[in-house]
Amino acid sequence: MIMIVESVSFESRLKGLLGCRIFRGVARHALNDLATHGKIEVFEPGDRIYAHDSAGDELFVVISGAIELRAGLATASSRLCVDLLRSGDVFGEVELLERRTEPNLEGGRCQEALAIEMSTVVRLDGPRVRRWMDRHRDIADRLTAILCGRYRRALALLGGVSFQPVEIRLAGHILDLAEVIGLDEGAAVRLRRRISHKQLGDALGITRRSVLNFLHLWASNGLVHQDRDGRLSILDRRRLVEISEVRPRDEWESEVGRWLAMIDAALAVGHNTRARDLAMETLERFPKNETIKHRAVMATARAGATRSALALCREFGLGVDARDEDVAALEPRLIKDLHLRESDPTRRAETALASATKYEAVYARTGGHYPAINAATMYRLAGRRDRSEELATAVLSGLGSTAAGYYPLASCAEASVLLGRPDEAATYLRRAAQARDGNPGTVATTRRQLRLIGIDESLIALLPQMKVGHYGIGAEVEDLAGRKAPSGRVPSVGVVFGGIASPQEIRFAEAAIEAEIELHVVLPSAGSWVRRHRIAPLGEDWVDRYDRCLEAAARVRVLTSPGQTDQPVSTRTMARYVKGMARLRAIELQTEVVRFGHPLTEDKNDDTEDARCVLFVESDDDVAVGRLVRAGGRPISRAPRIHRVECTMKGLSDEIATLRAVLGDGDWRIVCDVIDETCDERNANRGPDMSPPLRTIHASEMFAAEAALWKPETLTVDYVGRLPGREGRPPVTAYRIGSTSGDDGDFR
Repeated sequence: MIMIVESVSFESRLKGLLGCRIFRGVARHALNDLATHGKIEVFEPGDRIYAHDSAGDELFVVISGAIELRAGLATASSRLCVDLLRSGDVFGEVELLERRTEPNLEGGRCQEALAIEMSTVVRLDGPRVRRWMDRHRDIADRLTAILCGRYRRALALLGGVSFQPVEIRLAGHILDLAEVIGLDEGAAVRLRRRISHKQLGDALGITRRSVLNFLHLWASNGLVHQDRDGRLSILDRRRLVEISEVRPRDEWESEVGRWLAMIDAALAVGHNTRARDLAMETLERFPKNETIKHRAVMATARAGATRSALALCREFGLGVDARDEDVAALEPRLIKDLHLRESDPTRRAETALASATKYEAVYARTGGHYPAINAATMYRLAGRRDRSEELATAVLSGLGSTAAGYYPLASCAEASVLLGRPDEAATYLRRAAQARDGNPGTVATTRRQLRLIGIDESLIALLPQMKVGHYGIGAEVEDLAGRKAPSGRVPSVGVVFGGIASPQEIRFAEAAIEAEIELHVVLPSAGSWVRRHRIAPLGEDWVDRYDRCLEAAARVRVLTSPGQTDQPVSTRTMARYVKGMARLRAIELQTEVVRFGHPLTEDKNDDTEDARCVLFVESDDDVAVGRLVRAGGRPISRAPRIHRVECTMKGLSDEIATLRAVLGDGDWRIVCDVIDETCDERNANRGPDMSPPLRTIHASEMFAAEAALWKPETLTVDYVGRLPGREGRPPVTAYRIGSTSGDDGDFR
């Protein structure tokens, strides 16, 4: 419904015009005539301001709200969005400028204008504006520039409709909407009003089903979330930008090549969990691509989730008979990782021999140095020294002094170690450290492999690796002097974790960004809460600096204790999470952790401090529920089938074993989390954030960070990506909890 507001004062109309971009620099008195005769109009969401091909000769100034311009044939049922306008923008300039040179021009408007939220505009009479422009000719130039910009966007849009995949266009449009009607909430951007799937499809000339499919894909991978009211939130803006910018480098490159490049880029810097998420997401687009399947398994394995990687390998059918050597070597590589987890000497010998045998089978077929050196190492660990040395000798004979490139040199170094030639190994390692194709991901793999065979740390130090840092209270900018991210193979801090909820932290984060260090921001509550309560009282300049840090961060994590809303977590929880995440990343990179400044708490923040855990246990079996109550489980008021059991990290294994006995063979699921000191009784009754598969034990990222500090000997904590959220919440980053004993790693 259109509402013309007659009672708006002259001053209000003048203020609206002064806020318009094309009138910037124009004196107030020069706008008096336009302000006197301008009409204020208010439009509700969905109102058409003017239709395509309709008569009209006015210029419109947006005072508030958001307007969408669409173009297409007059007979078309849907038209493409060519521009999104906000406060200070103008539209209707085409007809205004046309009639300046051809006063008697006939014909209707070439676009339609729609309000996409409650919007207020000033309608200015065309002839009056043209007479005014005769006295202010620079305004005509500004309008012409606007027209040219929209023409360029229309041409780009036409090219996109013809040649760009639907997903790329949809990602770009949603990002544009976020710029116009988005509410920045720190880690997320929420659209102020509901935009239906049909509206999104109409704006891009695609079907509602296409929109729904891609939103579902993105939601399942944690990129976006749609609440129960249908309002869309962008959870991972960086990923959505990457999707919107996917372009083939040339006409011969397949679309999958760009996605593969993003996965490999994440693996190259040792960001294995991100690479795993990217690979699993890409498989939903290209489900039959064997190379992407290989990367998904490899990234999962490098992230330490051995049993999950093995399950994926078998699900994808990637065996030792695969034609590609890297794919064929996956299974023995995963069995090697199982060997590392085994504590029983007999089982360790069995897994080492099984891995060696499979590696050798691949080597016999391909003749490559990669399966050969791995077979040699695993035979050594299985006690077959003679066969190990034969294969190590074969590697050196095949490569030797002609070895070039990172992996051939690293293989020669490993072979030299197996043959008892440390000086020769040192020479190869120094050369590998200078190889151009080396990167933090490959260095981490080699360091892990060399430690497997018990090499001296002084040799490992010849392969420098960037360090992982975390910072808190007392961290000084000067601490980062000389810590710039690696240039060549120079060791330094390449990744830091910390907050930006205080001036000191913001200054440190800015220094990290300036030094090209990968910044991971951790917020104690929603970003909007931190901005409003911690940063805004410091002044507008600090708010701007806070926002720039959020924009530049590689990832922003918002901490919440189970069931909490805006209440910030305690300083202790924040400190341990930051430290734990730094340690998890350091494990991925096979490097050390560096602490900047003092801990975030006043105590020593001891890693051996026993954390309080909560287990959310769900079962539909009445008998099991009764047993849970008798075992001390407390039902959640909003979900009576879910019981809350508290314990310490130290007693977690025993508690899980007890619960498994109580639950029996029925359907059940357990979610592990960490109890924050600020979590009150009301919030504690809301239950877990995730809904994992039946008969599994999963944990939150906060729990995984705590486990990295506690290092439980009887538990495995494997990254599995995102699981569906409960009660309409977005997907949750999850880890699977297993036992170090047993073939499948499950608790019995």
